[in-house]
Amino acid sequence: MALFSSFIPDPLNRVRQLVNTLEARLNALAHTGMQSEKVARTLNELATLSFALQHLLDSVSGAILRRLNLPSRQEVGDLALAMRRIEERLEQLLASAAQASPMAPERPRPARTRRPPAAALAAPAPTIANPAPATVPADPPRRPARTPAAPKARIASSARQPVAKRPRTRSARKA
Repeated sequence: MALFSSFIPDPLNRVRQLVNTLEARLNALAHTGMQSEKVARTLNELATLSFALQHLLDSVSGAILRRLNLPSRQEVGDLALAMRRIEERLEQLLASAAQASPMAPERPRPARTRRPPAAALAAPAPTIANPAPATVPADPPRRPARTPAAPKARIASSARQPVAKRPRTRSARKA
């Protein structure tokens, strides 16, 4: 019975009827096939083989992932769960901190000087008339200077004769 009636016929109604009859026939065929012990034993062997192959594939893929230094699906799931717990705990801590002191006055901060707190209190504060002495930071240690290499001595050979240079004019090139 239809939930609502319409003047337009349902185009998928015939498809639904065909799928239902196909399922009914397949169920009847499977029921008669499962009555035979030989078919049941064969299906059991196929299921066992399928589980063995799946286990082998999982172990090989795990070895490949370890060799490539990549996380497995289980490790990624464990990390996601740990991150979720950390985020929940952080939200709890932030909520409890906000409830504990919603409008807490800020504590006075120490003076930002280079001197330790005791010395900062004992020494007078610098003024325009009495500026604080400027401290120059020490230069970092330098490397020793490079000494220039000694010029290479030219080997004087009586067999070597200086080569005369050719002139670079156009008329000398044509000739």
